[in-house]
Amino acid sequence: MKRKYSNRIVFVCLVFFLSLLGGQGCSSDKARETGTVTFGLTDGAGEFVSYLVGVSSIALTQENGVVINVLPEYIQVDFAQYQGMTELVVSTQVPVGVYTGVSVGLDYTDVDVKVENDQGDIVDVNVLVDENGTSLDQVDVQVDVPGVMNLNVTQGSCSHVDIDFDLEQSHGVTYDNQGGVTVVVAPYVTVSVNQESLKTLRLRGTLGSVSTNPEAFTMNLKPFFFDFDDGFDEFGRISVTTTHETTFDINGQTLIGTVGLETLGDIGEGTPVIVKGALKFNPYRFESSTVYAGTSVPSMDRDFVTGIVINVDEVTVAVCGMLYIQDEHGYYYNSSVDVTVSPDTLVKTQTDGGLYTIGDMYSGQFVLISGDLTGHDGQIFEMDASQGTVWIQVAF
Repeated sequence: MKRKYSNRIVFVCLVFFLSLLGGQGCSSDKARETGTVTFGLTDGAGEFVSYLVGVSSIALTQENGVVINVLPEYIQVDFAQYQGMTELVVSTQVPVGVYTGVSVGLDYTDVDVKVENDQGDIVDVNVLVDENGTSLDQVDVQVDVPGVMNLNVTQGSCSHVDIDFDLEQSHGVTYDNQGGVTVVVAPYVTVSVNQESLKTLRLRGTLGSVSTNPEAFTMNLKPFFFDFDDGFDEFGRISVTTTHETTFDINGQTLIGTVGLETLGDIGEGTPVIVKGALKFNPYRFESSTVYAGTSVPSMDRDFVTGIVINVDEVTVAVCGMLYIQDEHGYYYNSSVDVTVSPDTLVKTQTDGGLYTIGDMYSGQFVLISGDLTGHDGQIFEMDASQGTVWIQVAF
């Protein structure tokens, strides 16, 4: 059954005059009757350590009732990892007009939801229901936008929409006497238009062109865990500005400013890139603080697991989360993986350029570990990361 929610939705909007926009972050074609709109996904604070659900659609509704779906492909999102970060999901051309509604389709048919109980244990959530106690499958979250807060797309304009799925406001969590968990879901979403955010904005994709005057580069978006080499470029193309303070981590080498940008230009189009930064206005632009490229980006040429650390000892890290198997080009959600590590395992964080060790890891951390899958006994996968890499507490 498909459910629709609208009465618990808040639309928060700060509108800037679109005539002031149109900087380097936007690639609108002024010869067409369209404007560019980019969309970000994030969430508010909550007690979930994992909240992996499907997003089947993101749509805009014009004032004449016409609905335009802007999401080109079904995506899986772990909202629990985006409390302090926004993922730029899509950049697309939208017909000129006034848009009075936003909607998001959530798919609960294949989920991985975990909470941390009062004892500090990470517990699987097996029961997710609506306010009537009915199991969830497809949920439509709809936003009716007040008149003064409409998204007004004009010819050649650039606009940005952030969609915030507030996990704390959207859920009630209860525990039974046996430790089982029931979560009641009543989606609460806020939407902001053309508003600067305190959250870090993350862009993921492949490198396009590089310019040193002005200092900028383009990239094709591949949000979340889309394969860098799949040839699917329908999420859009973005221009990113850099400054003399932008930090570049390219193939394991740390560089600053223009030198880093020049090095980025030498590695070639199609190289995996992840950018952290902020959306700025007057003029409209995506300004980068940190750029990861090449082997500094977790790629699809090795197996990897991303999720929550369950246990750590001297030679093994137990992780529960999403497993990617390179040979199959496939994902396994809600997987348990025992990862073998060694003194040669490279341990890094996304917050600084320092190197760490397995001794810096502990239960409850969110990690991404790349290595080679070595076995599967029917319940637990085994991975060898003795020559691999561990990224601690990141939303790569």
